[in-house]
Amino acid sequence: MKTKDQLRLFFKQKRRQISSIRKKEVQSLLIEKLYPQLDSYEQVISFASFGDEIDLWGLNYLLSVENRLLLPRLEEARIKIYEVKSINELVVSKLGILEPDPKICMVSSLEKKICALIPGLSFDKNLYRLGYGNGDFDRWISQHLSIFTIGIGFKEQFSEEDLPIEQHDKRLHQVLLF
Repeated sequence: MKTKDQLRLFFKQKRRQISSIRKKEVQSLLIEKLYPQLDSYEQVISFASFGDEIDLWGLNYLLSVENRLLLPRLEEARIKIYEVKSINELVVSKLGILEPDPKICMVSSLEKKICALIPGLSFDKNLYRLGYGNGDFDRWISQHLSIFTIGIGFKEQFSEEDLPIEQHDKRLHQVLLF
């Protein structure tokens, strides 16, 4: 079995090789297939796509127009979730990722019916994900077990083999790969 670090390199490279045409097709599929599944949730925690990640900006825009968009911000090695009314309320983090501007956005109370879209480098049939290695999302998930979690990515990110799991790794409720 490969180590997590070996798998991270493999799936980063695999994701980099996805064609721009395929990525555009997936953007349409997200609106067509995923967006309707989110209707029953009052708010949706999404993520600010960066690099080669699946592009959620079209979906995020629709959710922001409906005042249902929540986005994570990393603060002191912990994820905080903010209400985002407009994509213009984001600032670039130290890691180069767009995050909610805490001067404009409010921290969410997370009291409504919420679904969380969770990024990853790879996902397996057991609903586990391989993240970037910091454990930020796993820590957040372990503190918010009542929130329905969906791993989101490209079909190419599916691992045929079970991913190596450690005690801190958290299982998702669902994985949707496009």
